[in-house]
Amino acid sequence: MTLQQVFLPLPQSANDDDVSARAKEANVIAAGATSCPELAQRGHEAGAIVPNAPSPIDLQQLPQELQQLIAPLNIGEATPPIRSTEGFVVLMVCDRQEIATDDQSRAAIERRLREQRLSAFGRRQLRDLRRSALLDIRR
Repeated sequence: MTLQQVFLPLPQSANDDDVSARAKEANVIAAGATSCPELAQRGHEAGAIVPNAPSPIDLQQLPQELQQLIAPLNIGEATPPIRSTEGFVVLMVCDRQEIATDDQSRAAIERRLREQRLSAFGRRQLRDLRRSALLDIRR
């Protein structure tokens, strides 16, 4: 999965009015964007920190709370602003990769193990042949 993120920082000394203003700004950015490039552009216009390219990420590696927010989203949908200790984050799903089924994964693992065993067997045979080789030097 590929995610575009926009981070709206808050100063350490932000009061409640600053926080609510920044939250409204994050809501406007999240609600108005329908694609990842548009989200990035809106973030830049608002003075947010926006990575140059969307980040590929495995959904299973995210914290459970973020997984629950992101999993139901379709491509081009943004999360509501997420409050962090340093500001607000808006995430948008840019792309979803098809996950391999268990049968496909199992077959790939079996094939890789078979190839490793065959390679090890070939190396052992070659080693044994070299050990048993007899060199006869005639003069």
